[in-house]
Amino acid sequence: MAVNAGISALTLIGTVRISQDSYRFVTSWLAGTIWGTTWNHVLMIFPALLILLPFILFQGKSLEVISLGDEEAIALGVPLKKKQLFYLISAVILAAVSVSVAGSISFIGLIAPHLAKNIVNRKNNHALLMSVFIGSLLLLYSDILGRVILTNGEMAAGIIVSIIGAPYFIFRLLKKNQVSIN
Repeated sequence: MAVNAGISALTLIGTVRISQDSYRFVTSWLAGTIWGTTWNHVLMIFPALLILLPFILFQGKSLEVISLGDEEAIALGVPLKKKQLFYLISAVILAAVSVSVAGSISFIGLIAPHLAKNIVNRKNNHALLMSVFIGSLLLLYSDILGRVILTNGEMAAGIIVSIIGAPYFIFRLLKKNQVSIN
């Protein structure tokens, strides 16, 4: 969180020196928007998805074993450090190509997996595909809502997702604390 705040501050300092049109573009990108994206942007993301998604789905069983804990995964023969590095690099690449097109719509990456795990009862390949589906729908409907909510402009999809995401995580936190208190 501290690193994110520092980088955001540096980005804002950098935007002070650019033109007003560029400033509007940068601020909307920082808020997270799919406005202005074209099929060329989709084609930029497609190779990463085409290469990484099958590998990740193929590794679904090892991800399920890793979720049991480090000691259990090692005992069951999973090369833990190698698999963790693979999943980390895959996540960074997929996040990077997504952010390069749409900006930082970070709550999607937090909300969609939580909802997917609740729906499919933690079956990793199913949860992964459900996360993609839920995240896509959340982005689509947030973008639509952001375009119609204001009569004289539009609100970035990232802001709508944050408006949804913050209360959701507060609810989850309160629910978790309530269970641990009882």
